[in-house]
Amino acid sequence: MLATPALADDAQAAPQATTSAAPIAQATPEIIVTAQKQSQPLHGTPAAVTALSQDALTTAGITDIRGVASLVPSAQFQAERGATKVYLRGVGTFLDVDSTDPAVAMNIDEVYAPREITGGALFDLNDVEVISGPQGTLYGRNAAGGAVNISTKDPTHNFGINMMAEGGNYNFIHTTGAVNVPVGDDVAVRAAFDYQDHDGYLSNGLNDQKSIAGRLKVKMTPTERLTVTLSGEYYHSGGLGLTPKPVTPSAQFPSDASPWQFNVDPTAANFFNKSWYDLVHAKFEYDLGGGTSLIYIPAYLHYSSRSNFYNGPGTLELDPSATQYTHELRLSHQGEHLNWVAGGYAYLNDGLTTSILTLAPIPARYPQVTQNFNVHSVSYAGFGQATYTLHDGLKLTGGIRYSYDKRSGGGVNGFGPAPGVSFPTTFTTALSSSNVDYRVGVQYDISRDNMVYANFATGYNEGGFVPTVDANGKALTFRPQTLKAVTVGTKNRFWGGRLEINDELYYYAFSDYQVSAFNQAIGGLIIVNAKSAQMVGNDLTVRFKATVHDTLGLGLGLESARGLDFDVPASAVGASNACACSGLALPQAPTTTLNADYTHIWDFSNGATLALAGDLYFSSSYWEVYTHNPQTLSPAYTRSNATLTYTTADKRWTVAAWVKNIENTARYNAISQPSSDATPTTGIIEPPRTFGLRFGVHI
Repeated sequence: MLATPALADDAQAAPQATTSAAPIAQATPEIIVTAQKQSQPLHGTPAAVTALSQDALTTAGITDIRGVASLVPSAQFQAERGATKVYLRGVGTFLDVDSTDPAVAMNIDEVYAPREITGGALFDLNDVEVISGPQGTLYGRNAAGGAVNISTKDPTHNFGINMMAEGGNYNFIHTTGAVNVPVGDDVAVRAAFDYQDHDGYLSNGLNDQKSIAGRLKVKMTPTERLTVTLSGEYYHSGGLGLTPKPVTPSAQFPSDASPWQFNVDPTAANFFNKSWYDLVHAKFEYDLGGGTSLIYIPAYLHYSSRSNFYNGPGTLELDPSATQYTHELRLSHQGEHLNWVAGGYAYLNDGLTTSILTLAPIPARYPQVTQNFNVHSVSYAGFGQATYTLHDGLKLTGGIRYSYDKRSGGGVNGFGPAPGVSFPTTFTTALSSSNVDYRVGVQYDISRDNMVYANFATGYNEGGFVPTVDANGKALTFRPQTLKAVTVGTKNRFWGGRLEINDELYYYAFSDYQVSAFNQAIGGLIIVNAKSAQMVGNDLTVRFKATVHDTLGLGLGLESARGLDFDVPASAVGASNACACSGLALPQAPTTTLNADYTHIWDFSNGATLALAGDLYFSSSYWEVYTHNPQTLSPAYTRSNATLTYTTADKRWTVAAWVKNIENTARYNAISQPSSDATPTTGIIEPPRTFGLRFGVHI
C-alpha cells in the first residue's frame, strides 16, 4: 500500500485529535537506513532505496517478501514454492538450482539468505530495505541487481507484548506476535512467532499454505563498549504447496471456466510440499571509541525441502538440502568529514539435491528421469568503502571489493539425450573465478533537504554449472556475468518535509549476460552467456503529506532493456529455442511500472482514529523468456488493495477490514520455457481476490 518509504507508519501512528480548524500537516519522521552498512538518513543516502516498516507491511497485508514488489518501482518478486525469484530493474536469475546464484542478494539481519529460504514469513521486523542497482563492493558476488535487507526487531529494555490475529476467505488464519522481556540491566530477550494457514486458491486444493515460524533473540551488554546479540530462527511449511499450471489452453487442458480451475487430482498425483530451515547467528559489536566500531557476524543455516508438483504433463519431485556457514568481520568509522567501512567475508555452502521427473507418457527421448547431485561452494572477499566530505556539502565516495569463488560438484545426470545418442550418466566439475568490483561516486548537498549525486559501480555474478552433461561427461557450465552501471539521482524534501521527490536515472551495460534457456538435446533448463545487453531507465518516487489527515504516494519506473550482441545459437539450445535476439527486449523488464497510494485519517473526539488506505499497482506487459514465444508474454495488469483500520485512543487496540486484489486479476509468474515436446507452457498463478478482518493489541 505504500509506494514510498516514509508512508510506512501513517496508518498505524495516526495524528492526535486537534482543535484547530485548519490543522497543518507535519513532516513524517526521519527514516534511518543501513543500505551502505552504516546508519544514515534515507533522504541523505545516494542510492535508490525503498524502506518499509513492519507497520507498513501489516497495513498492506504483506506476510512474505513476495508482496514487497508492489511497493517498489521496477521490481518483480516471483513465488516458486519455498523460493522467491527477485528481479530489480529486470536484473535477476530464472534457474534456481544450487549450482546457480541469484543476481539480487537477500539478507536477514546481515546474513546472506540463499534463494531456497526466501519464501518464509515476514514477522516482527524493523524494516525491509530494497536497494536497486549493483551493490558489488559491499554485498558481493550476487548483488549485481541490488540487495534486499530484512531487519528483525532486537530486544529492548522495555517490557512489551504485540499480538495480531486475522482471518478471511479461503479459511485464512494468520496469527503473529512478540513478547519483549528485560532481564536485569544488561540483558533483554525477545520471542516472536508467526502462523499462517489457508485453503488452496486452485479448485483442486493446490496453492494452499500451512506454515509456522519462531524466533528467539537475546541482547546483552556485558561492558559499556561491547554489545552481543544472539538469534535463532525456525521455519516450517507444509500442505500441498504452490504448483505451476498451464497458462494457455491445450489439448490436455482446454480453456477452464476460471483461471484458478485446475483439473488435476493432487491425491492421485501424490503432490506434497514440506520445507524447513534453521538459522542461528550472532552479532558482536565493540565500540573502539572515536566513532570506530568492530563488528563480527558469524552464522549457521541449514535448510531442506521435499516437494512433488505438476510439471506439465507429468510431475517433478524436488528434494534439495544444504548447510551454509558465513562469517563477516568489519571495521566501521563515522566521523565529521570521513566515514568508512572495511572488512572481510567468508562463505561455505554444501548442498545435495535429488529430483525425479515423471512424464506421462514418458517420451522415448527421456530414458533417465532422476537427478542426484551435490554442490560445494566457497567464497572469500575483502572490501572497503569510504566517503569524504571536501567542503560545503561536496562528498566523494570510493569503494573496492576483491572476490574469489570456487564451486565444484558431481552426481548422476538426470535427463537423457535425443534418441540414438549415448551420454554418460555421471559427471564431476569444478570452477573457480576471481573478480574486482569497484565504486566511485560524488554527492553534493545543496541544502539540508536537497541533494544530487552520481555513481559509477560494477556488479558480478559468479559462473556455475547445471546438473546435466554433454557427450564427454562434462557438466554444462556458464561464465560469470559482469555489469557496469552509471546512476545519476536527486533527493529532495520541500515545504518542511511534507513533499518528497526522489529520482534516479540509470544505465546498465552487461558483459556475458546470463540467459536461462531450454536445451532440446537434454530436455532441461541450462544457462548460456550472451555477449552483451543494456538497460536504460528511470525510477521516480513522490510522497506528499497534503494535510494532517491525507497522504499521497507515487512510484514510477520506466525502462528500456535490450540485448545488444545477443545470440543464443542452436548448438547450445536446439533449433526451436535458438534466437538472434539482438535488439529484442530482455525478459522480466516491463517498460512501465506504477504504484500509487492514498491514506486518509479521521480523528474522533475521544482520540480514536479511523484510517482508510488504498493502493494501486500497474505493470505494462513484458516477456518472461528471451525467445519472445507468444505464450511467455506476461500481459499488462492492474491490481489494487484497500484497508480500513480503527485505532483506539491509547493506540493499544486496532481492528481492520481489508481486501486484496480487488479486480480479481489473474496473473501468472515464473512462466516456464516450453520445450519442443508439446508440453504446455506453465506458470504459478497469483492469489485471487481475498478479504478478511484483522485484530491487533499492543501492550
